[in-house]
Amino acid sequence: MMREAMRRATMTMGLVGLVLGCGAAPGQILPGGGSSTGEPVTSTSGTTVVADGTTAVGDVSGTSGPSTVGSSTTSGGSSSGTQDGSSDGSSSGEPMDEPLGPFEPPVPVVELNVAGSNDDDPTLTGDMLEIYFASTRNGSQDIFVSTRASVADPWDAPVPVDPLNSPSTETTPEVSIDGLVISLASNRPGAMGTDIYAAGRLSRADPWPTPLLLMQANTPMDDFGATISPNMDQVFLCWLDQPGGMGQSDIWRADVSFMPNMVGTFSLVAELSSTSADCTVSMAQNEREIIFESTRLVDGADTVAEWNLWVSTRQDAADPWGPPVALAELNTPDFLDNDPWLSLDRRTLYMASTRGGSGDDIYVTTRR
Repeated sequence: MMREAMRRATMTMGLVGLVLGCGAAPGQILPGGGSSTGEPVTSTSGTTVVADGTTAVGDVSGTSGPSTVGSSTTSGGSSSGTQDGSSDGSSSGEPMDEPLGPFEPPVPVVELNVAGSNDDDPTLTGDMLEIYFASTRNGSQDIFVSTRASVADPWDAPVPVDPLNSPSTETTPEVSIDGLVISLASNRPGAMGTDIYAAGRLSRADPWPTPLLLMQANTPMDDFGATISPNMDQVFLCWLDQPGGMGQSDIWRADVSFMPNMVGTFSLVAELSSTSADCTVSMAQNEREIIFESTRLVDGADTVAEWNLWVSTRQDAADPWGPPVALAELNTPDFLDNDPWLSLDRRTLYMASTRGGSGDDIYVTTRR
């Protein structure tokens, strides 16, 4: 458990450092208070991150003193519970692998939805106490957040995340399970169409800084949905009409390394991509189940291409993904069902759907 906590701390600090350094010129002040000249950035947990535009070095000894994440405090700089968003809901701390049944019928999350607006792209921290999503309720499409005290409580009234928003369009937010890194897509000035931006913070008690272009993840075409894997060692995203792709938007992935900080070369996930549009993935922590959205036709159910949810599985994390299968219990003919987010224990799924008839709404479903 301590080794896993240390690994996660290294991943988190490295990913924050990667985001802090993305696109920074020498001497530029970085989000979180550091400088690209190498000035240390010290978190509330006592962890020091040196941001030099490419490198972040964190103290992950586990003895740096109390660590505050959100409203929970643990000693030793790490937690074995869910306060940091890293627990998967099992007592052993290992991913839960037992077979699960089908999902129940999705129900709208009424406290998050506004009639007449599009509310979609839900993404949660691992403890499921923070949810970010895109909404048009204020006129333009912006990123909103809601919190709750426990998973048994209703969500608080959503509020816009002002530092992440602009007068342009923001969409497909994706937050890391520890709540310290967030990506989004935006067509704000400086983007080549719609590009992926990212922001990092050193504590969930800290506000988000202004996001910066994640240069490694962008192309001259539109780019969406940069999703950090639960183990924080991979990034999945959607690239539109790229050489080597299969047409429309496809699913691409890259490894993430933090010594030095870098995102590896993106490669097409051919098993999940098609000549239709394929996007926004949510992978289980055991890396043997992945749910994504696609406009490919569902045999016997669709007559026109529309967004539906699909799932693929594999026996081992090193294996290729198996043939995708439509999640029939979640899809509705003639409506859009998309934007999946799967919990760490694989039992809860948040999604967006137009089945309510008033634009996209956020839904939730569970399985046993």
